[in-house]
Amino acid sequence: MARHNPEITKEDIKNHNPEITSEEFPTRSNLARIINSMNEIRTVSLNTQNCGADQKDKYLNLATQLADRIKLTSSPELVKQMQTLVDALGKDEKLLKYDPSQDKVWKRKNPDFNRTLEEVTIKILQDSFNSLDSKHHILQAVKVLSVQEAQFNVKEKVYETVIPFNGKVEGIKSGVFSSVLGSMLGDSFVIEADDGLNLKVKGDLDLIEGLLNKAKEKGYKSVSVEMYEGDYRKFVEKFPDSQITQWVSIEPKFLGIKYDPQKMRKRAGKLIKWTTPLSYPVIGAMPASIQRRIRNYATDKQGNTFFNDSNATVASGAVSGVGGVVGGLTSIALLGPTPFALIPAGYFAIEGIIRIVSVAEDNKKMGSAPVKAIALPLEKVLNSKDKIKDEKGKYCLVNISLVDPEAKDNTVNFFDYFTRIARVEVPQEVEDNLVWSPANHHQYGLQFGGFLNEKIPALKEDKSLERELNKESQNYLLYNIREIEDFTKITALVCSRGERYVVSLVCDSNVKDKIKTISTVLGNKTITQSEKAKDLCARMNAYYTRIAKVSKDTIIEKEYLR
Repeated sequence: MARHNPEITKEDIKNHNPEITSEEFPTRSNLARIINSMNEIRTVSLNTQNCGADQKDKYLNLATQLADRIKLTSSPELVKQMQTLVDALGKDEKLLKYDPSQDKVWKRKNPDFNRTLEEVTIKILQDSFNSLDSKHHILQAVKVLSVQEAQFNVKEKVYETVIPFNGKVEGIKSGVFSSVLGSMLGDSFVIEADDGLNLKVKGDLDLIEGLLNKAKEKGYKSVSVEMYEGDYRKFVEKFPDSQITQWVSIEPKFLGIKYDPQKMRKRAGKLIKWTTPLSYPVIGAMPASIQRRIRNYATDKQGNTFFNDSNATVASGAVSGVGGVVGGLTSIALLGPTPFALIPAGYFAIEGIIRIVSVAEDNKKMGSAPVKAIALPLEKVLNSKDKIKDEKGKYCLVNISLVDPEAKDNTVNFFDYFTRIARVEVPQEVEDNLVWSPANHHQYGLQFGGFLNEKIPALKEDKSLERELNKESQNYLLYNIREIEDFTKITALVCSRGERYVVSLVCDSNVKDKIKTISTVLGNKTITQSEKAKDLCARMNAYYTRIAKVSKDTIIEKEYLR
């Protein structure tokens, strides 16, 4: 079978303008170009969280162009579905600010509207359908179409909502006391910042999975969480697929205000030094662990310390001893030599002497027993914090991206690519390799596939392409299959002896035996091309089926919409 054999390289996979005879192809190509331009503006708007008036006007102009092309190419059935969307917009004005970034919210609030919009998007874009994010652009075009004949005030109101990004209709909230009451209120995290696209939270890491799921549902792009290094390691182990885009140590805060630890240490040390007559007796009465903590805190990086805990213990002991003696004598003078006067005075005097001696002999710091009892809760809290710091390390801020990684070459037009491959000139003996017989059972299709790989080396390198041999239907399939959330998009080149078909369709992901069904229907020699399109659409419950029969000089295209 003699065929035109153009040069086909790896770059041809991105070609949107092959030589064609059908007038429908360029129209769809224009739709794809408009959608791509609109998506570029939307991406910048989302990334910068800002969109100027010039960009909004450019986007509105593109939406108007898209609306005009949709109007030219839409079937009566598709127009009815778009009218359903317009009716829903009239009933609920919140839908004017619909944005797919909160898709899960809309699926819960208005599932019928969401599903209809998805179907309309697929049917309009067909083989140019690459992402459900395109729903946003299609809806803007439908909104423009709905007010083309309306009065100016109505048109102006709608045009104000035809923008690249419409923001949130529902965010995440945390109560004022959520960090204190924790699970009693159902939320043990506090939102420290929310700019509409990014959350910054602090709180219970046990609830992080639920928080991330909730934030993704609401359309947030990322969540920043404050946690310890140890918790970060556990988080990575528990969520190995999480997209960590940033990890940084953060400065501590006091009452929500950032401070420089070194400057705070220096200031605290100087305050203690300047108030030594008052601060030493008070600090020296505290438990030894707290005195040691204050000494370490009041020591700078060079080892210079502004606080001596030994001297503080001696000063406190001296005040206690002298105070006990003076207090005892005063009590005797006022109350007489009663136990109520002598026991407390004697205790403080003896304790003060013991504490001074302990420092002199063993440099052992001892706090006052009554003060230690009072400070016991504080001591436990501080010791617990030390243990956490030792176990978990530094405090850090972890940024977790909620945006799914973009698939490579999402905008590749495989329909056009396969159309060019279908025109490759194939020798007759290689064509005969696609006819099954007992003498061509084990070798069936191998020679044909090898010939294509030799003529087009890019095919061997491209991991996005798969192959299938169907001896029963006597055809060879080269295809690309993409999962787009709940949908599956398939573009295939179906080769049999003397015939080449290029098919594109989108169906629900749960449809079984997709490739086998395509092979069977396209291999049926008893039905016409139009019947193949209709049969394939019915068997796979596809939203559309587009089939092009490719020969040397012509392309005959048929399509069927559900």
